[in-house]
Amino acid sequence: MKRVIRRKKITYEMMMSYGFFIVLTAAFLFSFHPDRSFSDAENRVLRTFPQFHIESFIDRRFQEQFTEYKSDQFFMRDSWIHMKSRLDIMLGKKRLNGVYLGKGDQLFEDFAPSVSGENLASVINHFADTYPQLDIMFLLAPNPISIWQERLPMSAPVRDQKTYIEELHGLLNETVKWVDAYSVLEQHKEEDIYYHSDHHWTSLGAYYAFHAYADVAGIEVKEEDWKCLLVSDTFHGTLTGKSGYTGRSSDELYVYVPTDTSLQYIVQYIDEQEKSTSVYKTENLNKHDQYSVFLNGNHPLIEIDTTSSVDKHLLVIKDSYANSMIPFLLPYYNRITVVDPRYYNEDLSLLIKENGITDVLFLYNANTLFQDTSLSMMINE
Repeated sequence: MKRVIRRKKITYEMMMSYGFFIVLTAAFLFSFHPDRSFSDAENRVLRTFPQFHIESFIDRRFQEQFTEYKSDQFFMRDSWIHMKSRLDIMLGKKRLNGVYLGKGDQLFEDFAPSVSGENLASVINHFADTYPQLDIMFLLAPNPISIWQERLPMSAPVRDQKTYIEELHGLLNETVKWVDAYSVLEQHKEEDIYYHSDHHWTSLGAYYAFHAYADVAGIEVKEEDWKCLLVSDTFHGTLTGKSGYTGRSSDELYVYVPTDTSLQYIVQYIDEQEKSTSVYKTENLNKHDQYSVFLNGNHPLIEIDTTSSVDKHLLVIKDSYANSMIPFLLPYYNRITVVDPRYYNEDLSLLIKENGITDVLFLYNANTLFQDTSLSMMINE
């Protein structure tokens, strides 16, 4: 009996020793592992080592940023996330790293708002009051967690996203024209308006939202104006990487092109000092993030000059949902300026003044708008 107890004790001590050795080894390797600025699997910017300032240390911003840094830059982070996700799936869990696994292998990003509608309305209304000469429109896209609620797992305690959207609408000034994307997408909920493996709407969803925008903007659109093309049937989106769930087949990815080929345009990625004659970066279909085929992903500032006869200059203030809708706007403006507040650090008022902006479109999805503070920071600066 004593031998058995001693053997168990030795085995336990060996396991603890091995475990401690593994942790030390991982920590040692982590210290030499170069920081990554972007995660392909999660399609998001990773926290790099924060700059130290006395002010940020006193108000604990540095400590919070350093905690995020350690989490984002942990050695073999993607592999650990994948291993944990596979274990959770084996245990029958339906929520993996903030992603719900719904019916038909549909993946849903959880809606976790942290910015109030009152705060957002105050920011947008302030912008509208500052620029009364501009024609301002606001398009807020609901996420699949709101439109496809019947596909969610039974146990999902999801906040009612529609309530947040309607509250924001009610708080905006009348000078801000509201584009009702929720109603039009709800009308087409039986169609593939969102990807199954990604948090974005599909080109079809963007197409329907564009029609809602055209109604508000006074743009006449005909169905025969656009042609839909399949460009990939191997798309696995960001929610696949974030959750680790790889059990479903890939999504199809389509793009829309105008049937009238006479329109010409130049796309300029200002910070990168690159130019293109297409809003589609087809080389990115060979990358992990195939959604970046639209406008080559996210950039701080993009300028698009077109040969359109419509003498208007549109400013689009947006998140990544806009990337697949902007191609529909090209025939109706002779210039489009695209700003992503998450990456843009310049003076917005100067940009509006120097570029002769006539129209503004705020185009966001609800998840980003109610979580991200970059919009208010850019406008209030």
